[in-house]
Amino acid sequence: MRLVSLPLAGAGGREVHVNPEQVVCLVDAGQRRTQLVTTGFQGEASMTLMLDLSVDEAALRLADGAAPARVAA
Repeated sequence: MRLVSLPLAGAGGREVHVNPEQVVCLVDAGQRRTQLVTTGFQGEASMTLMLDLSVDEAALRLADGAAPARVAA
């Protein structure tokens, strides 16, 4: 499982670690805020998080985190 660190809105710089494979949707909440919805993890309920990122930046970070790891030659 790969985790991506994303900054939480209004959390004083704290971040949350998210598995990109569990993200259901991103909603543009305006003013550099993105609402992220995840599926439940091991029987837990789904979560909705407010991120301190634009929707484009959040999508880019999640896509990079979901990509297979590259091995340097």
